[in-house]
This record gives sequence, structure tokens and C-alpha cells, in this order.
Amino acid sequence: MSDSTDDDNSNSPKKHGYQDDALWNAIESTGALIIPDPVGEAKEGRPIGHSTHNLFVKCKKTKKLFLITARQESKVNLKVTSKALGVKELRLASADLVLEKLHSQKGCITCLSLFYDIDQSVQWVVEKSLLKQQPEWCLCAGCHDPLNHKQHNVTTLTQAQLSSILALHWAQKVEIDIEE
Repeated sequence: MSDSTDDDNSNSPKKHGYQDDALWNAIESTGALIIPDPVGEAKEGRPIGHSTHNLFVKCKKTKKLFLITARQESKVNLKVTSKALGVKELRLASADLVLEKLHSQKGCITCLSLFYDIDQSVQWVVEKSLLKQQPEWCLCAGCHDPLNHKQHNVTTLTQAQLSSILALHWAQKVEIDIEE
């Protein structure tokens, strides 16, 4: 038997909740650190200190998938967002769809989840003011229980680091005003 912890056992779930270590390896390859969330608290269901709030939605009519990334304090108006994207109606995606497409748990979705959208089936939608106002983003880098913020892992990435991790999604992101 090994002296290593449970998290080191290849048969146990990863400490970040993703299917493998590929995302963490990509983050670390940019020189960014992944650390336990120093705050570990939430206000109104949103982690304190994180830069973004994310919604995984689908168009009711076309079934097209979108990941909306906005500033943490933004109030995302799905009617305004639907109109800006030229779709009829957006609805939150099911937990099963989140797992299938982003390999994440509902409640623990960040733009980093797009790393696992290999077939590019999810359109990334980013709030314009997030891109203009925040050159660095503090993001959840994974967890086992999205409701327990004391065990989240976070990383702070520059937009350049994000663009290298999410190259295709970054290049094809749609920038819109979320609140209007």
C-alpha cells in the first residue's frame, strides 16, 4: 500500500471533479497556480472572490448550446441575451447535458469547462465589460461538490493564458452586453 493520499490514487475521483488531469495540466503549463479557494464562501449562491458567473443554456427551438460568461456581479437577462444572439428563447441546460458536453457538474461550470468541448458544440458568449474591465479572471478550477465552496480550487488567469487554454473557443467567442 502506498503512502500517498486518496487524491493520488488513480482509481479515485480527481480532486477537481473533471474526468482527467488534462485541464489542470493545461492551466499549469501557462505558469498559473491552482490553489484551494482562500475565501470558500458564497453570497446568493455565487462564490465570493471569483470573477465570473456562468450559465449553460440552450435555445428552446434550435437546441443550440451556449455558455454565457459574465462578471460575477452581473444580472444576466436571458431575454436580452436571446435577442443579442438571434435566438428565440434560452433555457438552462439539464445537469445531464452539462456533464455530457462540459464534463462538469451543474453549479460548478466555468469557462474552463469549455476545455472538454472538443467537438465545438457549445458557443461561448462573453460579456463585453468582463473582457474590458478584468484582465485577470479568478476562476473555479474544479470541485467535487459545487455547493461546498470550502473545497473549491481556484486559479487566476490572464486573458492571454485563457486564450491559450481555450484557443478555439477564444477565437470564436461572441461578445455581447448582458445587462440592458
